[in-house]
Amino acid sequence: MCDLVKPKIVFKNFEISYISVAQFLRINISKNVRWKTHIQFVSSKFNKVSYMITSLRGDVGLFMLRNIYFTTFQSLKGMV
Repeated sequence: MCDLVKPKIVFKNFEISYISVAQFLRINISKNVRWKTHIQFVSSKFNKVSYMITSLRGDVGLFMLRNIYFTTFQSLKGMV
């Protein structure tokens, strides 16, 4: 695969560097425009929330678990 020439970009005497991944509107966009980076990011978030709910299952009531679900999982649904 051939490397593209990356021009030097300067704005108000500040050089703008190139990055491999950028987040725009809660979507991770990689330099090769693939979904893998975004899927890994969202999957990591869902796994953390899932573990939190599973670990709290025996310590809090069903009403509290339901509230945690709606405040965490539902807010992450917008990322998918």
